[in-house]
Amino acid sequence: MTPHQSKIEHFVVLYMENRPFDHIFGCMLQNEGLMPGADGVTHGQPIAVDPDDPSKGYVNITCGTAEMVCKGGASYSLFAPKFKPGAGNVATFPYDPQSARYDYARGAHGEAIAMFSGDQLPVKRAVAEHFGIFNHLYTAVPSASYPNHQFTQSATSCGVVDNVVDWSQCGGNQTLFPQKTIYDALTENGNSFGIYYNTTPSSADLFMEGVARHKDRILPSSDFYAAAATGDLPHFSWVMPGRDPRNGGANSDHPCNDVALGERLLKDVYESLRAGPGWEKTLLFVVYDDAGFFYDHTVPPVGVPSDDAECHRQAAPGGCPTAFDFRRLGLRAAAMLISPWIAPKTLIGEPRGPTLTSQWELTSVPATIKNLFNLTSFLTKRDAWAGSFDELLTLPSPRMDAPLHLPEAPEPATGHNHHSCGAPTEPTRRQRRDVRLLSHLNGVDHTVGDEELPDALGHDSTALWIRQQWEAFLSRPLHPPEAHDWREPEPPDTRPSTEAANNVVSGAEDGGGGGSDDDDDADKAGRVDGGGGGDDDDVAEAKRADNDDDDSELVVINGVAVRHDKVSHPFPIPYDATFCPADVFARLR
Repeated sequence: MTPHQSKIEHFVVLYMENRPFDHIFGCMLQNEGLMPGADGVTHGQPIAVDPDDPSKGYVNITCGTAEMVCKGGASYSLFAPKFKPGAGNVATFPYDPQSARYDYARGAHGEAIAMFSGDQLPVKRAVAEHFGIFNHLYTAVPSASYPNHQFTQSATSCGVVDNVVDWSQCGGNQTLFPQKTIYDALTENGNSFGIYYNTTPSSADLFMEGVARHKDRILPSSDFYAAAATGDLPHFSWVMPGRDPRNGGANSDHPCNDVALGERLLKDVYESLRAGPGWEKTLLFVVYDDAGFFYDHTVPPVGVPSDDAECHRQAAPGGCPTAFDFRRLGLRAAAMLISPWIAPKTLIGEPRGPTLTSQWELTSVPATIKNLFNLTSFLTKRDAWAGSFDELLTLPSPRMDAPLHLPEAPEPATGHNHHSCGAPTEPTRRQRRDVRLLSHLNGVDHTVGDEELPDALGHDSTALWIRQQWEAFLSRPLHPPEAHDWREPEPPDTRPSTEAANNVVSGAEDGGGGGSDDDDDADKAGRVDGGGGGDDDDVAEAKRADNDDDDSELVVINGVAVRHDKVSHPFPIPYDATFCPADVFARLR
């Protein structure tokens, strides 16, 4: 469909994780004179320990003290950061009063109030010097990643405030969340898009049916860089962080990932777009999905419209665990707007519309897509209300002075770099969600005996299992097919049993005599008795039990034999794939 404007043909979103405005830009813009009008913080700014008792003293915000690799994560509230502890109504509009008076009690101390400086983040400082920073862009939900991912891609979270990957846990009649997404809307209107990863896609996106059904458009990040180099990017590109090619570390900026790697990712994405022939028609939006328990001093707006999506099941039996009416926004997110149509050092203020109360927030992404590409309709009431970035493209012609290169990113850290700040050998919360979702999509079990599969395999081997199941998902239609009407009650479950779909066999050594309690437990867990022969004998026995005539095979991961379908897909995503291939990156330089 023909766009209603002629300036932008390629809208790119780089979707980072877990950093609010103050943490990234609060000190940099205000203290360092980049944007004096920024609503930031100052070094030494006090926060009362108890505003009703000054004798308890204060803690102070510090600038330039944030750790590139955080030590253990912050603790500032996401859901009720500006409410007095014990407030009676935080879920239903009109809410109890909000203010910053009780920030300390809500977790504003320690790592939460240690902010970055421009010297620590030279790439983001250069973006502020050359392009635009949103002064007030809010997360769509006062919560964590998953509901905000949903709002950003579908203008609803179906009533979910928590990191829930299974809609049936919220009263739905299927696992995948059923709402219409931006990808559905783009497809209906004949517009192109790509969803780019350099690792296995996260359950934070794949748990929406309107993402999973477009798996043919889930592409390796090398495709993004190649398309940028030739000017062939689609109308919309959703770019997710992954792994840094230098050390394999995660580069999403999620605590406790190395923020230096996120700096390098931003530099690479920008420079690939800037060097390509499509630059003058490109708009890049870089944003964080939630505040990550770091402090932001601004009180978010209230009275915003709730979405009107049909998939809400708050009142259903077994409805979503946290009640909420979605009439207030979450904390500010760090957000950047980059384009030759954006003037240098632009501090982006309040939107001009579409209503008198409209705000910039994560749902501005689907609103912008609708307006840029002249889609038929908005997805919900929320994106119809949110500010749209097309109003910011006010220059009469594209700038010719945008830098070809941004500064070098800081060197990678040598310390801990692990999602959620846990032990490197322990499975992460996200891995556990990925396992459960992929188990459903592929009709396989997510347990090994009495243990959840991640606990049996550990972090690295769970990552390998996830990768293998992702490749299996790519090779087949959605399983089980979600063909029933999700608006109707739960249909009979016609899936094959998990035992038939995925026979899980442990290669644990038999350490005792026959007939012991341990052996009984092992048999119940589906273990193979190796006769005391050790792990190798157990695995050999498991392989002998495999039926070569069926379409599955046993794969041994970390001493555990896991049955999964035999797949050979032309597009496996290597776990340690290079984010920007050397030959493409060389052309960009």
